[in-house]
Amino acid sequence: MGKTISKVILYSNIIVLLGILVFLCDCHLSQKTEGLGAHAQSRVCWLALSDPVKPAESKTLYNVMQFSGTNGFVKEYSLSLKTDICYDKVCKPIEVKIYWDMLGRFLRLERATDSPFTKNEHDLFTASDYTRLDEILKDRDSILVNYKPSFFAKRKKGVQVDAVSSATPVSVQNAVVKDAAHTSWALWHWVNGETAAELLDLTRLKCDAAFLEYCLRSQDRGTVKFAFKFILKNQPKSQRFHDAALGVLKQAGRANCQLALEYLKGSMTDKETLHQQLADLMGVNAGSQRLMSNYFLGEEYLSTAVLEQLAGKLASLPYNGFIAVFILLESGQSNTAKINSMVSEVLKSDDTFRVKYARDYLKKLK
Repeated sequence: MGKTISKVILYSNIIVLLGILVFLCDCHLSQKTEGLGAHAQSRVCWLALSDPVKPAESKTLYNVMQFSGTNGFVKEYSLSLKTDICYDKVCKPIEVKIYWDMLGRFLRLERATDSPFTKNEHDLFTASDYTRLDEILKDRDSILVNYKPSFFAKRKKGVQVDAVSSATPVSVQNAVVKDAAHTSWALWHWVNGETAAELLDLTRLKCDAAFLEYCLRSQDRGTVKFAFKFILKNQPKSQRFHDAALGVLKQAGRANCQLALEYLKGSMTDKETLHQQLADLMGVNAGSQRLMSNYFLGEEYLSTAVLEQLAGKLASLPYNGFIAVFILLESGQSNTAKINSMVSEVLKSDDTFRVKYARDYLKKLK
């Protein structure tokens, strides 16, 4: 009888633990959401988070709202927060709602009109203080990342401090709202610390092919970078994203173009098709131009068709691409009447540098 009771208790405890795990890890559909579209929805996600002001204390469960747009993709998150912003209880607690985008990047704060932020001596924040705080919270590379809460707790002997706030060393005065170092530090760590990383992990759970393709077509370079990093780590051989990657090469900056090219090289098994598609993009975007020139120069073999494609771009290529194509043509892989005709067209240019290159090339053929 005792063994049976023990088993029942054990099984009950397991069921409770499983329920807690689901409770902590799952995001539950909540409701349609105003402001993000008539059919947008929100979900409640439970996160166990540390208080950056009191990191040694146990984590606390917070309910985070995950908002989706009308397309069903994650759009942003929010957290309602009421907390002390210094551990000695001197500072007035703050009550605020924080919003992040889908990558855990700070968007904005919302506070109740009857809960203004205060500075030393309980002076209220001014409009310019709130503007400055917004700038601070959006600086993900702030010097505040290097400081612990104890650094603001008391005067540091030998360090010059603010005349009003003994918690504000000169070394960080430019990184905080004047006379509100505790508030600036605490909110920055709430916004850019552990919570931001946890939100990014929640978004990763939503990364199906459709969402990744949506991200790759975004005009936000951080979103594009996020998608490529995820794909290169988890789906490097997938051919689903070829068109989107080529679109990135057409208009993005160098960093994301480099990721796009890395993905295409690893996922496209038909090199000839890849060569033709890249040759078609030569000269289209300054962000990818040098990358593609270097790529072609590093290839052991280029077909006659691809070389003819590249020769047809000579008139419109910037100097680095122009020189790269001539290096490829002079390598002796191919020499056709079509290529020679395209090179001859360069002789009509007003650019003496280009004319000299074309003339020298044609002389070598005689």
